[in-house]
Amino acid sequence: MSTYQRLIKWLNTLTFLTLGYSEIFLYSAHAQEEPLPPVNFAITAVAFKSDVQMLQGWRHYLEKTLGRQVNILQRSSYEEIMHLLKTKKADFAWICGYPYVKEKKNLILVATPLYKGKPLYHSVLIINRNNLKPIKNIFDLEHSILAYSDPLSNSGYLYPSYLLAKWGEQPDQFFKLLIRTYAHENSIKAVSSGLADAAFVDSYVLDVMRQKDTKVTDRIKVVTQSPLFGFPPIVASNSVSPKLIKDFRQALLKMPTSSGGKEVLKALVLDGFVVPSLSLYHSIEQMKHFVEGNVYQ
Repeated sequence: MSTYQRLIKWLNTLTFLTLGYSEIFLYSAHAQEEPLPPVNFAITAVAFKSDVQMLQGWRHYLEKTLGRQVNILQRSSYEEIMHLLKTKKADFAWICGYPYVKEKKNLILVATPLYKGKPLYHSVLIINRNNLKPIKNIFDLEHSILAYSDPLSNSGYLYPSYLLAKWGEQPDQFFKLLIRTYAHENSIKAVSSGLADAAFVDSYVLDVMRQKDTKVTDRIKVVTQSPLFGFPPIVASNSVSPKLIKDFRQALLKMPTSSGGKEVLKALVLDGFVVPSLSLYHSIEQMKHFVEGNVYQ
């Protein structure tokens, strides 16, 4: 092969390699421009009755802060929410303390709302104001009709189950009828209308209803309340990347300092969010172990 032919061959090889690397560079640049995958955030009306405008505002705030699309997935039960987390169809979820302690090995605690300045709430026992029976506690409700929001609700179901378990009783045997309402708000309405004799409900939801629907809440009265529990937390699936968890947590923590975040918090009647310690849910975990060990096994 002549020197000229070798030169032509070398130039052709160089051209091929150059074009090849150019294609790789262009592909990489294009890949970097592709949008990040959406974040899926699941909630249920058991914690708070969904308001479309509030949810849209929360989604817009999160999208602006995270720089990526956010989908809010609404479901009617904690069981459905937990299924979304387990199947990786939801990255984050606002759940109750009870499902959190049941599945905490597979979940990351992200943040807990602040209500009246604290990440705490009560389970409260309510009855109809016109009820003339001398009811002071759950044991005065034997053979009554109890409304409850969800079997995975701490305030609505676990706490009253715990009270009964200490006396060797079970809800389905102690009460004449159990009515599942799918939301604390619905439990309050059931008692207010006389459909149910009593209900254990989230004190936060009851307080919010007292501000927004006095016609309903004026017909009920609080008999007693539980010790303080850790407020229903926002959690992440353990399959979510540490960076996304950190970014999502920071977005929640910054809500009080953002105009968009402030509007959402106002609609939620919350003060903000805090990073909680695991000990905040220790009492709920203790009740879980007691109930499962003494009643259902």
